[in-house]
Amino acid sequence: MARARSGGGGLAVALVIFGAGFVITLVLAILFYTQIGAAEQAQEQAERELAKYANSADGNNPVVEELLNQPGTVVSGLLTRITDLGNDMTVLQSDLGSAREQSRQKDQQINTLSTQVEEAQRAKERAESAQAAAESAFNSNLARATADAAKATSDAKTAVDTANSKTTAITNQYTSNSDTWAAAATTAKSSVEQMELRLNQATQENQRLEAELAELRRQVRVDAVKPDASVTSVVGDSEAVYLSIGRTEGVVNGLTFEVFAPDEVVTLPNDTQRASEQQVRGKATVQVYSVQENTSLARVVRREKNQLIQAEDQAINLAFTPSTTLSFQVYGEFDLGDGGIGNDIGQVRSLIEQSGGAVLSPLDDVDPEDIRLPTDLDYLVLGARPEFVEELDPDVIDDEALLAYNERRKAFETYGALLRQAERLGVPVLNQNRVLFLTGYYTR
Repeated sequence: MARARSGGGGLAVALVIFGAGFVITLVLAILFYTQIGAAEQAQEQAERELAKYANSADGNNPVVEELLNQPGTVVSGLLTRITDLGNDMTVLQSDLGSAREQSRQKDQQINTLSTQVEEAQRAKERAESAQAAAESAFNSNLARATADAAKATSDAKTAVDTANSKTTAITNQYTSNSDTWAAAATTAKSSVEQMELRLNQATQENQRLEAELAELRRQVRVDAVKPDASVTSVVGDSEAVYLSIGRTEGVVNGLTFEVFAPDEVVTLPNDTQRASEQQVRGKATVQVYSVQENTSLARVVRREKNQLIQAEDQAINLAFTPSTTLSFQVYGEFDLGDGGIGNDIGQVRSLIEQSGGAVLSPLDDVDPEDIRLPTDLDYLVLGARPEFVEELDPDVIDDEALLAYNERRKAFETYGALLRQAERLGVPVLNQNRVLFLTGYYTR
């Protein structure tokens, strides 16, 4: 009995153990199966994920083979390769940007060229329009010019016909009147010959009269110079004198006279050389300071040593003639002692005018060949004779030297021309000293 319970309990245990093992095995099988399903799902998911990046055909790709043969994982290689590709893409994008900028610039150039082409096309169209207008105007002008030319030709033909008609008429008239014209020409020629003969005769007569006038002047020149007045009385110790002329004869205050003895003969020289040799003054110089109707009072402003002024002494002023005006021509360089030579011609002219003489216009602006002395000139007054002017050296000529040369040459030629004309006309020539002495000039 006791054995029987022992055998039954073992079986139960065995069953319990078997059941527990079966349960465990079942649990384990379920767990394993569950893990296998999860693994298969993970495998499928992994295969699906792998398919996104590679398939079975990619195993033959050289790039994949190269990545498999390199150290490291394929993913790290791919990441490296992707990084390199990213860098390459950056470079390509930069190059693409540059290419786009160049393309934009090319587009702008193309647009500019297109604009220029359009402008050129418009200019061409305007030129063609202008050419068409010019051709139209030319054709119009040509037609008008042709018409004008035709009219001008017709007018010219008419004018030629008219001229031919007039020529024929004139020729006929000339032929019919040739004898009359020949006679008229002979008469005119005879008249011209007679006029030329009379002109020659008049010229010869004028030359003869000028020669006679010159001779008469020479005769007058050797005569004594007539006194203008005489001393009627002497005041004090020859301090002043009374003269025999006054306001009636044209005497004015300031007029000067040279005083000569009653029997002294005062003559004029024949030329400037003799004038310089005959520098003889009167024994005194007086100047009028009080004028009456027929007399005047003059102070003695100069008197030669040991010379006395007496009644009946003669008073002479070459430029003064009672109730008459004498004419003078003055030229040259004068020195009255108070300035350089060439500065005092104005004083000489004033001295003559103050003495009652008339001085002709200056000759500074007159060409030597154009100088003509009046035939009724009374006196020619000349200053110092200019020196002969030598020709300039052409190698050293400048503007200033040329101007000075021309002025000196003109002065020399003018002086000579005046002397020759005075000699031909018999006009007395006085130098500076002579005209000063005979007008009573004195230095104060």
